[in-house]
Amino acid sequence: MKTETTSKEARLQFFSELYERARSAALLLYGELDRHFAQYKGSREIDGSSEEALTVRNITYEMIESQISSEIPMPKVDADLYSKSRDNNARSIELLLASQRDRLPFERMNDIDERYTYIYGGSVWLVEW
Repeated sequence: MKTETTSKEARLQFFSELYERARSAALLLYGELDRHFAQYKGSREIDGSSEEALTVRNITYEMIESQISSEIPMPKVDADLYSKSRDNNARSIELLLASQRDRLPFERMNDIDERYTYIYGGSVWLVEW
């Protein structure tokens, strides 16, 4: 009975240490992400200097905004083997996807995703139909 308690305590200690290490690594990452976002917003901080900039021309913001495209391509479905019924089914699927795209706010989501990808280096979205 004593060994079960000891092994449970050891496992708890092991996983607690893993959690704390992951948490401290995540805090470092969050600091870096905050620094990236501050640069996008136009921070007066200069890398390697203790003084702040007197004037700020936010070139980072301008470069990111110039590369953003809010275009969402139209869905295209092709049948593997052509037949009239399969072609009709493919067109039906295209219409279904186009109507779903118009119903959901994909333009706004894509716009946000384009910015976050350039600011943070990547972006992940879970879109549920």
